[in-house]
Amino acid sequence: MKHSYTRQRNNLLYEQLVYTGDYHQPTHFALTCYDNATLFQHNTANPSEILDLIRPDTTTWLSVSGLSDIATLETVFEYLEIERLWMQDIVNTRHIAKIDVENDNVLVVMDFFFRGKDNFLQKEHIAIVMKKGIVVTFQESGTPRFSSISKAIETEDRDLKLRQKGADFLLNIILSSVVDNYLAELDTQRISLMDAEEQMLENQFDKNRGKELQILRREFLLFRKNVLPLRGELSHLSHSDLIGEENRIYFVDTHDHMEQVFQLIDSEQAEITSLFDYYTTANDQHLNSIVGRLTIVSAIFIP
Repeated sequence: MKHSYTRQRNNLLYEQLVYTGDYHQPTHFALTCYDNATLFQHNTANPSEILDLIRPDTTTWLSVSGLSDIATLETVFEYLEIERLWMQDIVNTRHIAKIDVENDNVLVVMDFFFRGKDNFLQKEHIAIVMKKGIVVTFQESGTPRFSSISKAIETEDRDLKLRQKGADFLLNIILSSVVDNYLAELDTQRISLMDAEEQMLENQFDKNRGKELQILRREFLLFRKNVLPLRGELSHLSHSDLIGEENRIYFVDTHDHMEQVFQLIDSEQAEITSLFDYYTTANDQHLNSIVGRLTIVSAIFIP
């Protein structure tokens, strides 16, 4: 697994925005405008074209993929009247996860986790902005991370009834999708830990076991580092005046799922520590046993 390290620069010292990620591709826009009776969708790479099609009288979801084209993004930022610090957070892929609520606007910075071709854990920077009647999602790649939500809007899912609710409900559905991604990744890591534990009990002295445990530990720390800053953030958002009273209960439910994520993180941290302790103890005992045998053999044959 290859790692790239880039020195973090202080964007406050520069006027120009800088994308800090590894995805370099053209920016693409997917616009969805809907209400209880209508649905309008359009895809393009032209920011002026997509912004002219936004309908202020409907709930709007603008999906932006590809963050390396700063000039194109600034056109969107200007239209949405996004403040400078939030612009920097959107294109800074190394920014910690957070939820900011200011006036009538919300900014969410999160990471979406997935498995690469080599099956190693990777993450993609996701930023979400909610203003009155509009939700904008920014992501690095063109991989559709929220295709199930798009399908629910298109088919007017009877259970969700997305078109009958506002932008705050859409924001919660997107947040819930990311939280579900966290739970799925924790399940994957937990299964790997259980498999490692069973293999250690069957064969304690496999020379590759330490490397496997180290990979599991590194992936867990990557996940924990990028998720833990969100502790308490959803609770603050769910009590914000920006959330309609009829949709507040959904944010509370997403917050409960996020608390489950934190509980699982604490549990897996204890499991990883326990496995490392067991592995170290077993290897020490095995080494002591070998040294003891060599001592006996030496005592017999050296004279």
